[in-house]
Amino acid sequence: DLAGAALSIRNIHWAYQLGAERRVLRQMSLNAAIDALIGAIPVIGTVFDFWFRAQLRNLQLLIEAMERQRQHQPSDGVPLA
Repeated sequence: DLAGAALSIRNIHWAYQLGAERRVLRQMSLNAAIDALIGAIPVIGTVFDFWFRAQLRNLQLLIEAMERQRQHQPSDGVPLA
């Protein structure tokens, strides 16, 4: 569980460096905290970890945030080809 929490912190830091919105960073932090707290409970925590999948939730949040950010950037008119 400690390794999972460390990975979550690293991923949240990367999201911050990529310019993720505060709302996204808060949700990622909440997901990580829930995962760490409930994941520490023997047996129940293991089942919860398998069901909750905080890392995948956080990755999806980051992908969606980056996509929104990309859509709102002005185009410079240069084709990507």
